Amino acid sequence: MPSGAADLDQLVCDGKTLRGSIEPAPGGGSAFIAQVTLYSAALGVAISQACYATDENHERAVL
Repeated sequence: MPSGAADLDQLVCDGKTLRGSIEPAPGGGSAFIAQVTLYSAALGVAISQACYATDENHERAVL
């Protein structure tokens, strides 16, 4: 981290695929259900979670 950045609040995001949710998508590929979590390092807890279908949305938009 750059100097001075240690005093900043840190938010960590992580996405996971839900097991058993993968289905073939039209035209090849796969669609699945995923969950994304936003974690606050300062608070020590997850402050937000959301699920989405990958054929309808993507992780950045959900965050």
